[in-house]
Amino acid sequence: MEATGNSGAGIGGGSRGTAGTINISNSAVIFASSIQPTLTEGTNANNPIVFNGNDGTLYGNVTLAKNVTFAAERVLTIASGKSLTIPSAVTLTNNGTINNSGTITVKSGGVINGTGSVTGNAVVQQ
Repeated sequence: MEATGNSGAGIGGGSRGTAGTINISNSAVIFASSIQPTLTEGTNANNPIVFNGNDGTLYGNVTLAKNVTFAAERVLTIASGKSLTIPSAVTLTNNGTINNSGTITVKSGGVINGTGSVTGNAVVQQ
């Protein structure tokens, strides 16, 4: 992740009237209290998962690179046409909610677990 800001909290925010810049890519998983400017898929958001507060969005197609945990209050939205892949030897611990209108694929040796829920499309085990 690459981010710059001007005396602001969160990512890219500025307290003096100018927002910073942000560029997130490469299947990153970002948890932020606030993000400015707005993220746009294909422009400054290229295949990450970004939580702005408790609301998460999957931009593009993401393959997790390492284990990650979503806390109980987090809600991730996967839109139609988007995909999340959990590869071998990687665990997604979902204690929140994943609203899945896209595709979640768990490869052989990958794990999705936790106390949370997945709504919408079923998880595909491969």
